[in-house]
Amino acid sequence: MMAMMRRELGAVPIGARLALPVYNDRGAVWLKSGTELTERYIELLRSRGVAVVHVDHDGTEGIAARELLTDETRGSALAAVAYALDECEQAADRMRSQSVDDLEDWSRTRDGFAALRAMRFPERLREIAPRIVAEVVGSTGPLAIATPKGRDGYLLSHAVDVAATAVMIGRALGLARESLVTLAQGCLSMDIGLSLIDRSILDKPGPLTGIERLAVQDHPRLGYAILRTLRPADILANNIALQHHERQDGRGYPRGLTGVNRVHLDPFDPRRGKIILLAEIAAVADVYDALCSNRPQRAALTPEGVVATMRRLSGTHLNDVIVDEFLRIAPVYAVGQVVYVEGSSIGRVRGVVARPNRHAPDRPIVRVIQDADGTPVTPFEIDLAAAPRLAIRGAPLSEAA
Repeated sequence: MMAMMRRELGAVPIGARLALPVYNDRGAVWLKSGTELTERYIELLRSRGVAVVHVDHDGTEGIAARELLTDETRGSALAAVAYALDECEQAADRMRSQSVDDLEDWSRTRDGFAALRAMRFPERLREIAPRIVAEVVGSTGPLAIATPKGRDGYLLSHAVDVAATAVMIGRALGLARESLVTLAQGCLSMDIGLSLIDRSILDKPGPLTGIERLAVQDHPRLGYAILRTLRPADILANNIALQHHERQDGRGYPRGLTGVNRVHLDPFDPRRGKIILLAEIAAVADVYDALCSNRPQRAALTPEGVVATMRRLSGTHLNDVIVDEFLRIAPVYAVGQVVYVEGSSIGRVRGVVARPNRHAPDRPIVRVIQDADGTPVTPFEIDLAAAPRLAIRGAPLSEAA
């Protein structure tokens, strides 16, 4: 843990030092904490699609957030997901030539069953899931939830962050440890079907065509066809992959299932025609992490934009009870986030979120380090929960520090 500020790569000066590590697309630490960002490193990060990093900054001493997962567990989880995607991509040439229905039929043939059963990634995911649960359940102190992602390793980081965030939500809802492990395992593998989608579609900037959108919407069924062959006993985990894009109002895909907008802890029954609870939790974590991340189609939203979008989707797309619980426990402004604070008593100043307030996620403790024009001031802290007349908003990550 170290002093830090979250910045867009283009606003990071040469010579700044990383406060959090950067991982490569195979799950290994590429640049460790404390690395000095030379011009070459910054260019390499940009070429790999890394848009946001955490760096040390004057005035932020003592500001530190512990990620949901330790570097060791995160690296192992990223490597496990990378192994899974690699195994699927090695078989992708054959699978991509088939429709979803053909793939499902092929998976039931002797050749198809043998080819899929030769994959070994489920064991890797099964081993790492309990470690993720143990660290999230045992976590204390300010947490960094969504982590910076590069273009090349987005699917890996997204899977791991969704798993950790989903476990955090599941713990708050009172799920048993066994269910949390199933939840983590399902989230790690829920986008495995994307490995069979043409990469040019996934990386396309701007909106997708109707045909491209339909291709992407095949990924839950593609992933489920693979997973149910590999781990037939893991019914709940497999259905997370199948159902995480279903909507409460029945307008999701692939099956048009509906939700009930409440937390139902009854056992899974496929005849109910409803979205299972674990998939509903995964959907909330999935949407949150996507909104916080730069994607080919759009930039990451501001903290206020993330919360507003989550609330707008609540009840129709997402289970509103789960969204409410998530927003109750998740800090709106991450530790290290640059913000503006404004009010008649102090004018307009610029600072960094130092600590969240447990009972007021949208009113953090802010360390003021600059005036509105960027001139350094003697640092001081404001507890916004105790100053209701002061307004806060997130500063664009592209602003130079």
